[in-house]
Amino acid sequence: MMTRKAFLFGLLGTVFLAAACRKGGAPEPSAAKLAPPEPTPQQKYDKWVRTVQDSPLSETDKKSLTSVAEKTKYSDEQELRDRKELVIPAPPDFHPQAAERKIKLTLFLEKDILRHGEHPRFRLELQNIGRKEILYVERPESFFKTCDISIFGDHLTFALTEPSGKKELLSGPFRVQDDIIRDEIKFPAGWSEAQKDEWARQRNLRAQAEQELSIHLKSGETLRTRGDRPGDGFCSVQTPTSFDRPGTYRLQVFFDDIPQPLAEESMKALEKRGLSLDRQQKEYAEYVKNDLGRHASNSVAFEVAP
Repeated sequence: MMTRKAFLFGLLGTVFLAAACRKGGAPEPSAAKLAPPEPTPQQKYDKWVRTVQDSPLSETDKKSLTSVAEKTKYSDEQELRDRKELVIPAPPDFHPQAAERKIKLTLFLEKDILRHGEHPRFRLELQNIGRKEILYVERPESFFKTCDISIFGDHLTFALTEPSGKKELLSGPFRVQDDIIRDEIKFPAGWSEAQKDEWARQRNLRAQAEQELSIHLKSGETLRTRGDRPGDGFCSVQTPTSFDRPGTYRLQVFFDDIPQPLAEESMKALEKRGLSLDRQQKEYAEYVKNDLGRHASNSVAFEVAP
């Protein structure tokens, strides 16, 4: 899922790069018998920077696009690490459904009988069951990495049904942001203020990429929660809700990726920068094709013993 702000910035970047490429143009790649190896994030970044610097764009636009490329590099490097840890390959007997883009949410419980006051432990899996690759994004922080339901955002919701039949949406505990203060860091002797600022900037970009999740899932691949213990992907439900009433509870996850329309003020701002309303609407129509719709996981039950 991409926010409207990210979409608009990316759209503007596309327009800038198109202008850059018109300067002389680029040769068409020749047909090859073997596909070339996938370039590394650093190689992609270097190519982007060369293209931008050789373009007729203003220095302000060049700086903005280079900044976007730098963030993308860190995100791509983090995706390689996240894939190794969080993605399960497609099963040998997997057969995609007819839809091009479709997901399946599956919720698991570590155990279905709990002691009085004990919190359930769950694992959530999101499988790409469509025919095409999808991009799954969580920003500014990732639930699949932390299992923290207080950062679910608008697209993931945990619903609990109590023994009495009462239903509620779970909320997470209050969290205090743990920021590292720049002045507390001991830099090497002789570093200039510019060197210190650059180190802090690079560190913040890495930290942001680590907190977020931006991952491509091929058909059949499954994204699963990291878990709060090594190896199994299970997490404790951290919520102020207490599970001290004996009886049967049910948990279910709801997913909503239906996009909101573009804000009028954002469209006017882009129009002033040379992007017509018609072009914006066409590009946005293409963008929303990547959204994954609304889905519900299976409902899982657990018993709290007296």
